[in-house]
Amino acid sequence: MVEKNHPGHQWLLYEKINPSELVTDSIICSDVIEHIKDPDQLIQFIRSIQSETIIFSTPEREANAGQKDYGPPENPSHFGEWNADEFRNYFSQWFHIEEQRIFNARSVTKVIVCKK
Repeated sequence: MVEKNHPGHQWLLYEKINPSELVTDSIICSDVIEHIKDPDQLIQFIRSIQSETIIFSTPEREANAGQKDYGPPENPSHFGEWNADEFRNYFSQWFHIEEQRIFNARSVTKVIVCKK
């Protein structure tokens, strides 16, 4: 469906590409990581792409579920959720964190901007 709505773009399937052959200025991974059973695999894939800036977003667990809620996530399609400190600590294993913000729009979402 996305391909039909945006025919001028190049669409790549995760399973059929070699990430080390990709070059881009930035990567946006918006509300994806919480749906991945092993997020370390996603991080390794993204780290293999030649890119300067990587932006991740995910729902803010404490704002959505409460400060003492450690899971499992209420959303059955989520494997894991993080609070802001956990999110920052997780990504700092692989990236330099440039910025982290929490947005309170329709849902509370945190965004982290990383550099390699």
